Amino acid sequence: MLKTTLQILHPIACRERRMSPLRFFACFLAVMCISKAVSAEPIADPFERINRVSFAIHQTLDRFAMRPAAIAYRTVTPDFVETRIRNIFANLSLPAAGINAVLQGKPQQTLTITARFLINTTLGIAGMFDVAERFGLMPSYEDTAQTFARAGMPSGPYLFIPLLGPSSPRHLLGRAADQFMSPVSHLQEPRDRNPVIGLNLLQIRADLVEPLDDLTASSTDLYASMRSFYWQNREFEILDGETSIDTLPDVLDLGD
Repeated sequence: MLKTTLQILHPIACRERRMSPLRFFACFLAVMCISKAVSAEPIADPFERINRVSFAIHQTLDRFAMRPAAIAYRTVTPDFVETRIRNIFANLSLPAAGINAVLQGKPQQTLTITARFLINTTLGIAGMFDVAERFGLMPSYEDTAQTFARAGMPSGPYLFIPLLGPSSPRHLLGRAADQFMSPVSHLQEPRDRNPVIGLNLLQIRADLVEPLDDLTASSTDLYASMRSFYWQNREFEILDGETSIDTLPDVLDLGD
């Protein structure tokens, strides 16, 4: 159950990301409780003073621009349409995920990701419907930063960048590579490419309205809470859950 709990935090593995406050905080506590089990690296934040300034700038932009836009988007967009949009962007991430599965030497994940992309792109109408899941092909996520980590590249210090959010030098480099491998980045005209990128970012922020609101309301130090949340989630993704999590007692029951 704890492994499943952590997977709920993942932006692609979890299809329903508007979690209730109870579910969200149970997930958050699970991450915190097993941090020693999953973390291969300590949190290194030598630029904390600068990061906190960046965080304050980000919070201001989010409060007055991104969050209101996300709420307006959710108000006018039916849930069915949001799900289709979410599925399309998840499908568009699969080429990069497949390449990284190959680079990490994961043949099973490579086959699963490739099959999911082919099935959902065709039978799923450009990824709008997750037909592959009906065939037992569950989502499998890999990114370039994970590949770098498995190759031995250190993460570098924790960074917080306005609009981009929590990151590290390794993660930033990985994000750039993933973006290059995305089909969206190869749209020739900016007028075609930029609205697609903007819609993806808007959908991501819309999915995070309740979780971020809940975390903000409960944290005495929101910066530190988000830093730990981000770091532990990244470590869990890099390690593919290959930790002592499976041997821990099932202390949480979050329901279906």
